[in-house]
Amino acid sequence: MFAGAAFTDQSDIAVDSDVVDTMTALGVIEGYLDGSFRPDDTVTRGEMAKMIYVVRTGRSDASAYNDDATTFTDIGDHWARGYIKYCNSLGIIAGHSATRFAPDDTVTTQEAAKMLLVTLGYNADTAGLVGAGWGAKTIALADENGLLEDVVNGTTQGLPRQYAAQLIYNAIFANTVVLRDGEYTNMNLLGTGKNPTIGEKYMDLQSYNTKLLGYKDKVVQLASTNGQRFNDYTVDHSDLVGKQVKVLYKEAAVSTNKSTIYGIFLDDDYSYADTIVGNVKDLNTAKDEIKIDGTKTDVASDAKPVVKSWANYKSAQPVTVVYNDKGEVYDLQKDTNFEVAKISYVGTTKVTIGNDSLEIEDIELYDGFAKDDWTVKSHNDYTDKDAYAKADVVTGEVEVINGDDITIDGTVYTKAADAVSISGIDLGNTVEAVIVNGYIYNAEKVTGIASLDEIVYIHGAKVDNDYGKKTAMAQATFADGTSADIRVVEHPNYQDSNVNTDDSESKIINAIENNGTTKNDVLDGLFAYELDGEKYTLKEITVGDSKDFEGADKNVTTAGDDKIGSLRVNDDAVVFVKDGDGDVVVKTGKEVKAWSKNTAATGVAYGNKVSGYIYVDVAALEVSGDVPGAAYDAVYGYVVKELGETKEDNKKYTSFSVWTGSENETFKIESAKVGANVQKGAFVKIENDGINVVGVAGAISGFDAETVSFYNVTGEYNITDDTQIIYVDSDKDVVEGVGGGELSEATDHNIKDKYENNVVYVVDTADKNPADGTDLVALFVDINNEIVIVP
Repeated sequence: MFAGAAFTDQSDIAVDSDVVDTMTALGVIEGYLDGSFRPDDTVTRGEMAKMIYVVRTGRSDASAYNDDATTFTDIGDHWARGYIKYCNSLGIIAGHSATRFAPDDTVTTQEAAKMLLVTLGYNADTAGLVGAGWGAKTIALADENGLLEDVVNGTTQGLPRQYAAQLIYNAIFANTVVLRDGEYTNMNLLGTGKNPTIGEKYMDLQSYNTKLLGYKDKVVQLASTNGQRFNDYTVDHSDLVGKQVKVLYKEAAVSTNKSTIYGIFLDDDYSYADTIVGNVKDLNTAKDEIKIDGTKTDVASDAKPVVKSWANYKSAQPVTVVYNDKGEVYDLQKDTNFEVAKISYVGTTKVTIGNDSLEIEDIELYDGFAKDDWTVKSHNDYTDKDAYAKADVVTGEVEVINGDDITIDGTVYTKAADAVSISGIDLGNTVEAVIVNGYIYNAEKVTGIASLDEIVYIHGAKVDNDYGKKTAMAQATFADGTSADIRVVEHPNYQDSNVNTDDSESKIINAIENNGTTKNDVLDGLFAYELDGEKYTLKEITVGDSKDFEGADKNVTTAGDDKIGSLRVNDDAVVFVKDGDGDVVVKTGKEVKAWSKNTAATGVAYGNKVSGYIYVDVAALEVSGDVPGAAYDAVYGYVVKELGETKEDNKKYTSFSVWTGSENETFKIESAKVGANVQKGAFVKIENDGINVVGVAGAISGFDAETVSFYNVTGEYNITDDTQIIYVDSDKDVVEGVGGGELSEATDHNIKDKYENNVVYVVDTADKNPADGTDLVALFVDINNEIVIVP
C-alpha cells in the first residue's frame, strides 16, 4: 500500500490517519489485497517480528536469515522464520521457552512494547524486562518513553493492527537510550542533546521544520525544502495548510535522485485551535491580553501584527488561533474564503451563487443542491477548489430582541455584522433565518399571516420599495394580537371598479405621499380583508352602531353590566384599543367592561343585532392616554443587565434587571417608555410603567448621619428616613449591586477643584421645606469611590 491510501474500511480506523499513512509508506505494516486494513484484527508474534525487522533494518526481506541456526523447533518453514531469527539474535524477542516461539500466537501489548524497548536500547536482563514482574516493568518503561501514547488497549490483551501501528509510530520518534554509569539515558555523552531517534538511527529518517503552504495539483507545497528535491507527496494534509510542520523524509542515496517524504506533522512548538471571529474579543493593549472563547489569554511578545491590530466584530467566519509553546497567542488566521450566499440559478453545467456564476465542475457542491438554497463557502486546499456546504435555515417566531441577540422559538442567535440581509426581524414575526455557527446571515418574514376573524385594525401607512417598485405598506394589528407591516393593494376609499389592482394601489400611494405626516387619515380604522399571497385588499365592514363610548360604565343595570356605553359587548369580544401614542393592543370585552367609568373612550363597533340589541363581536376604541392597567410606584435602582425585548398584547416591552438596594428585581417596561441611555450601568427611576436615567454625579466633601455635602456645590443635602441609599460596584467590567457599604469622602487628586465623583444623587423636587436643606430621595454610592457614569 502507498502512503495516504484510502482503505476500504478507513472509517473503522480509530488512530490518527498520519499513523497508518506513515507506517504503510515505510513498509512497516501493510494493507490487504482487497484494499482493507482490518484495524481490529490482532497481530501475531511472527507478524510483530517482521514489523520490528523493518524498523531495525529499513528493509522488508529477511530471507537471508531463513537458514540461521535456532533453538526454536516450531518455526521450521514458517514464513516469518527469517524475521524471528534476526530479532532473536539481537535479544529483541524471546520465545515462550528455549524451544517454543509460537509464531502464530497473538502478541500482547506488553510483549510488543518489550520488543520495542529492546530496539530502543534497553537490555532485557539489566532493565528488568525478564523474570518476575517483567510485565509491569515493561509497561512503566514504555510509558516513560512515550510508546503507549494513544494506544487504547489492555496490556495483556491481543494487540490490534491499528494499535500495533500506533505503538511503532511512537517508537520511531522516541530517542534511543544507552546504559551509562549504571543508568539508562537518552542524552548524548556530553549532555548537550538527546540521542538519535529510532527512525534516525536505524531507518535513515530525517526531519526539518517548515510551513505547509498548500497544494498544487494535489502535490504538497512547502515554504522551504531543506535543500532537498522531493518526489511528489500527495497525502491530503489540507488541515495543516498555513501551519508550521515537521517533514519526515529519507534523503536520496544519489544526489541526482529525489528524496521521499514519509510524513508531515504539526510542529510541537506550536498548537492550534479553531474558533470563529465572533468568539475573539478585542485585545487589551495595556495588558497584552486577548479573550478567546471567553478565556483571557496572553499575547506573545513576538506575535504576528494581526493579533495586536485585531478588530473584533460579530461573525461566524472561521479563525485559527496559533499558540506558541508557552500557550501565548502568536497568530490569528481568518478563513478568507468564508462567505454566506444564496443559489439563485442552477443549470446543467453552471450555478450562480451570490454574485458568482460558476462552472459546476470547477467547484465542490453538496448533494442535492437547489435554487434558493443558502450556502457556506470554504476552500479545499487539497483539490484547490472552492467548496460549498448547505447552510442551516430555521423557521420560527421572533420572541425576544436584545440588541444583536434574537430569540427564535427559544433559541438565541446573533445578528452577523457581515450579514447578507436581515429583514422581517420584529417581535411576533415568523421568519426564515439562515444560521451559521449561531449567527443570523439572512432573515425573511414568512408572509401570508391570516387573522383569527378576518378583521384587521390599520393604524399607520408608508410607501416602500421592497418589491422593486413603490408599494403601499400599512401597520396592521390582527384580531389575535399579532402585528405586521402589510402590503395594501385595495382600500374602500381608493377603489375604482374600472381599473386594475395595481392602479388602485397607485391611488393609495398618492394619497399617502400627498398627505405628508398625517398618514393615518389614509389608512386608519377597522377593516375586513381578503388576502392573496401577501397582498391585502381592505373591505368595508358592517357597522352595527356608531357611538361615542363616553365612560365605560360597568355599573349599568337597565340592560345588564355587559355594556360599553349603549352597546352590549360579549365577554369574549375582540376589542382593538388605540392609546394616546397611537399604539394598538387587543383586549377582550370582559377586560374593557371592567375599566373604570372615568376612562374616556371613543370608537365604533362591528357586530350583529340580536333581539333588538347589538352584541359586539369586534370593536375599536380609542383612549386619550394610556390603556388602563397597573403602574409601578416610584423605584430607584441601578441597571445591572438588559434582559431584552418581548411582545405582549401587541406592545413591545423591554425588561431590565435592576438593583434596588437589597435585591436584583426584574422590571418589564413598555419599550416606548424607556428613556434615553437606559442601559447597563445606568442609575434610573421607574415610575408609571416608564424608566429614565436620573441623578447628578457628585464628589462628597463631608457627611454625617443626616446630611451630606459635595465639592463645588453650595449647601447641604438631607438624608431622610425616605432616602434610598443604594450601594453599587460601578466598575464597567463588574456592574452589580452591593449588599452593604459606607459613605466616603471623594478622592482628592491634589489638583485644584479636581475630585473623583463617588456618588450619584437625586433630589426631592417636591421638598416642602427647602430652607432647611434639600432632601435626597436617592443616593447611589460606589464602593470603589470612583463612580462610572454611562454615556
